[in-house]
Amino acid sequence: MNHRLLGRAGVLWGLLPAAGLFAQTSSADRLIINEVFYNTDKKSQEWVELVNPNTQAIDLAHWALRDSRKKQELSSSSYWVPGKSFILLSNMNLADSLQSRTLVVAGLPEWNNGGDEMVLYDANGAVSDSLVYSAEWGGGRFISLERLAWDGDSCDPNNWASCIDPAGHTAGRSNSVHAPERHSAVTLSVSPSPFSPDHDGIEDHAEIGYTLPMARAVVHIKIFDSTGRQVRYLRCNGSSGPQGSVIWDGADEQGRRCPIGVYIVYLQAIDESAGRVEQAKTLCVLAEKF
Repeated sequence: MNHRLLGRAGVLWGLLPAAGLFAQTSSADRLIINEVFYNTDKKSQEWVELVNPNTQAIDLAHWALRDSRKKQELSSSSYWVPGKSFILLSNMNLADSLQSRTLVVAGLPEWNNGGDEMVLYDANGAVSDSLVYSAEWGGGRFISLERLAWDGDSCDPNNWASCIDPAGHTAGRSNSVHAPERHSAVTLSVSPSPFSPDHDGIEDHAEIGYTLPMARAVVHIKIFDSTGRQVRYLRCNGSSGPQGSVIWDGADEQGRRCPIGVYIVYLQAIDESAGRVEQAKTLCVLAEKF
């Protein structure tokens, strides 16, 4: 069945780990931002560390990195990052001073000390990783900002902290505050997507299904548009077992049909016995047939 999708794909920081594009790099081909050295006397001393958490090598050719002002290609030719390894990105070669492999990127964005946006794109233009940090997240003068968990949310301030290594950084090494991967068992799915709520009896509703790693939970499910505006609170303080589903008819809180476009489904589950909080998000496309 053919659908038409119009409108602008916006940005939803904190809910969707992407910036400007909804396409995301597959986990098998993904590099992640692991450490940022942003508060220095000279901009030439700044660097960003990427890590390849996979077993296979990844080619950085035509990958790009941007801040809130500009986007810069990392390499125009092949530059391979082996599996389970680190690579520094800097305006100058820091390999000797930091004893870490460095890719020199002329024109690499300069990171603001008070906070900035950082988006990593793969060769196809999909987002591999992104964050919007502030000084409150951690880091400081000649102290790097380190990621705690590779599988943690890049936009979560609690997944970042100041380096505690005496050197002020851990370039090319495991982070001083590194946490083990958590392997959350939460799943969230939407079917069908796209769906077209035009009351023709075909794909008029989207079923949002989920599974949880807990016996009983309080569940919240919200729908956001691509600008970050909440359009529907589908489930509020709902008691749930380890799995469940809700239906979205494409309408907002006032019962009006939402415009066609890309929407973000956000789930929060609170374990009734332990108080543990799990979160998940996914995309849902509201379209029209033609």
